[in-house]
Amino acid sequence: MDEYKYIPGHGPIGAQLMILGDCPTYKDTATGRAFSDSKELNELLKDNRINKDNCWLTYVSKYEVPPNTGKKRIPFHIRAKNAGIDIDQQVVELQEEVNGVKPNCILALGSTSLWALSGKTKIGDYRGSIGHGMGCKYVATYNPAHLSWQAADIEFKGYWNRQIISFDIRRAYGQSKFPELVLPS
Repeated sequence: MDEYKYIPGHGPIGAQLMILGDCPTYKDTATGRAFSDSKELNELLKDNRINKDNCWLTYVSKYEVPPNTGKKRIPFHIRAKNAGIDIDQQVVELQEEVNGVKPNCILALGSTSLWALSGKTKIGDYRGSIGHGMGCKYVATYNPAHLSWQAADIEFKGYWNRQIISFDIRRAYGQSKFPELVLPS
């Protein structure tokens, strides 16, 4: 772990909405700040009138995990293990973080965040749904970083997914207004 930099979550304690990504980017590691390299997310939050400064921003792994680079897609937890990151310990620390912040809702960005909260891995099957994990409501969506034309190892194809992500962000924001789990009938 000595060669990896720990990037802690940040935001106001008691934030109603927690935004959860998979791991810091190279730029996050360089700046020492979570979500410092999140152009697409910033635009989506702004479009939905959500102030990022009022949210708690964090990652499943507080250490940068190398991305998939070859044609074969290697699961996140395997890439983390190969990099010497104890992903099970990272999930334990995430649970402690959720307990400390006590958000009303977590916006889970991507399949790794969905997995950490629920054990489920197929983001396409669960995105937009209201779930419960780590003692908190969550709404999972595709990772907005995959909207970039430069993105590799993406979970979806088609820029129209921006509207789907926007819908999911609005749902998570609405759910952040109250702590109770109230599922649509």
